[in-house]
Amino acid sequence: MTSSLLAGLVVKWTGHHFPRDELARTEATLLAEKITSEWANDHPDRPCPRFLDELGQLVADPWGRDYHLECRGDEVWITSAGPDQRFGTLDDITVHWSRR
Repeated sequence: MTSSLLAGLVVKWTGHHFPRDELARTEATLLAEKITSEWANDHPDRPCPRFLDELGQLVADPWGRDYHLECRGDEVWITSAGPDQRFGTLDDITVHWSRR
């Protein structure tokens, strides 16, 4: 689901503005959940996609940058570059998820 579509749904459901950092955290969590459940079940030989677009959806964060994916064993990290749109800075938003 694209950021703008998710943002529109949240605004429609809650009737208020959803800050971009919260939206990024929510989207990253949904992506991590999808990888650890659906993807892992459908691809037992590859427990993690090489790229997020293999999930069959657009995966840009609320600032228009692609999320970064990292998998190690049963753990998944999804990172948004945050408002400054640069990875490796203090405003990055990272979600860690484990299959356990």
